[in-house]
Amino acid sequence: MLARYRPALVILLEGGNDILRGSGEAALKANLAAMIEAVQGSGAQILLVGVPRKSLFADGAPLYEELADQYGLVLDNDSIGELLRDPALKSDAVHFNAEGYRTLAQRLHRLLQERGAL
Repeated sequence: MLARYRPALVILLEGGNDILRGSGEAALKANLAAMIEAVQGSGAQILLVGVPRKSLFADGAPLYEELADQYGLVLDNDSIGELLRDPALKSDAVHFNAEGYRTLAQRLHRLLQERGAL
């Protein structure tokens, strides 16, 4: 897909199902690293969006910060957890509704502008 479409920017929001299923953090990190390396190899920039751990406060999993530091990525490790705390933005316990996705898109757009990626 990367070679076919040659995107300038890839928003990588991956790992939610792995976290919900309790998959190992090492496997998730390795899978994300492979995706990051493939995208970077294509020349595209990456915005990494962290998925929260299963917890009361739904904080972003630290592995996203580690990967962002390792690969020099723009990271949003807060938005998903913060937005999932608002029932008005969800269609169920773990998925956004239309307004939730709209709010997430606005936050990511603002972050990309602040970082000079847009």
